[in-house]
Amino acid sequence: MKETIGSPCSEPVCDGAIVIDENAAANRYRRPLVLYFRKRLNNWALAEDLAQETLQVVIARIRGEGLIEPEKLSGFVFGTARLIASTHFRNVKRRGDVGAAVALDDSLPDAGPLPEQLAYQEQLRAMVRTLMQELTQPRDRELLWDFYVNGVSKEVLLERHAMKASQFDNALYRARQRLRELLLQWGWPQ
Repeated sequence: MKETIGSPCSEPVCDGAIVIDENAAANRYRRPLVLYFRKRLNNWALAEDLAQETLQVVIARIRGEGLIEPEKLSGFVFGTARLIASTHFRNVKRRGDVGAAVALDDSLPDAGPLPEQLAYQEQLRAMVRTLMQELTQPRDRELLWDFYVNGVSKEVLLERHAMKASQFDNALYRARQRLRELLLQWGWPQ
């Protein structure tokens, strides 16, 4: 099930250029952008804000100049996200808010995750569990789960599987590649 976000323009004045559906693009990229920022910021609200800012910049570009290569929209979206993240970090560093922000976060009581965050996390966990079960190699499941989810150290896994470091690295790489193939089959954006 591939989501269409662009279609050829049928108007005679646009020479068959690709027209991008802004709503479809925003719906497709919002969640991956939030996850991208969440991983870098460890702050759900700020991740939501920066994802929204990224989508605003992308849509403004689509409405204005347009994209030179609309088929590379994913690269443009995440390239814009990287620039917005680096601008955010640069601004925080310039203002000198890093220590103050950490101190403020530490002094406030944790309200806990919002209900929609909990629901999303549970959906994500269910998807990961399902994907892991679809891996055909039991060793792939075990290595990925232990190393990334359970946080088992490489040394323990080397001993447990009687592997050399290079063998472990190769096995983990191949397991990640097989998991990536499954993600692409499920329609996850590259």
